[in-house]
Amino acid sequence: MPFTEALRLALQTIWHSKLRSFFTLLGIIVSVGFLVVVVAVIQGMNAYVKENLTGAMIGTNAFQVRRSPISVGLLDEEQVRTINKRPLVSAEDALTVQRALPGALAVSLQSGWPTPVSDVEYRNRTVGTVLIFGVTPPYQIVQDYTFAAGSPLTETDLRERRAAAVIGYDVADKLFDVPESGVGRKIRVAGNEVVVKGIIARKGRMLGQSFDGFILLPFTTFESWYGRRKTTVVSVKMSSADAIPEAMSRAQEAMRIAHRLRPGSRMTLLSTRRTPWSPSGVS
Repeated sequence: MPFTEALRLALQTIWHSKLRSFFTLLGIIVSVGFLVVVVAVIQGMNAYVKENLTGAMIGTNAFQVRRSPISVGLLDEEQVRTINKRPLVSAEDALTVQRALPGALAVSLQSGWPTPVSDVEYRNRTVGTVLIFGVTPPYQIVQDYTFAAGSPLTETDLRERRAAAVIGYDVADKLFDVPESGVGRKIRVAGNEVVVKGIIARKGRMLGQSFDGFILLPFTTFESWYGRRKTTVVSVKMSSADAIPEAMSRAQEAMRIAHRLRPGSRMTLLSTRRTPWSPSGVS
């Protein structure tokens, strides 16, 4: 049958069955429109989760040098094998990155995997499964922490391995009647007595996960209590989003040279480039 004849018969059928044709067309439009909306919502939710999760863990206009990426889901076997081939990130690497980026606002070191959890006690109150991190003082700048009370960790705390800590707002809220009143009080972390120096202002929650249930110890104190972690994390804060791509490239190259990696070998770098948060990764 010629194409023109088929087209004529189709149009004739549509014209004689106007109502059925209208509802058929309406069904197609609604179905396609619904599919587009569902896909857009899923993509938007994925972007929202990744942006806020990564931003809360890294800070604004900052990036991290780490052995493994921040992953919302489980990694497959191939990804695990690839990560295991990457070099460990050590305290010396923080100095390497710092020398490569003299214009950085802050370069910090954070205890890596595995992150210990501990019961935290004050008098007759106990908060369970609190994340314990060892950090150098610039970490508090990278993370954009503001303090509800007290003061941040200092280089003196780090150098003298002081039993001092700053604590997340949720922990302070559960330990003390008034969270801000916890400054100067002594709490117990994993059986060790610690003086609270500061209370970090609330960062909030996402999908039921709190970003305020942690304790920060001086990096040296952390290692004396928990031992050296298998790998650490180097965090870098730049003055603006525009400075991040070049800084990441220079940090990547410095790490390749320090670890004697071949050109094309990769570390994992995660960055946040907008205010407040927007992640992008190179792995």
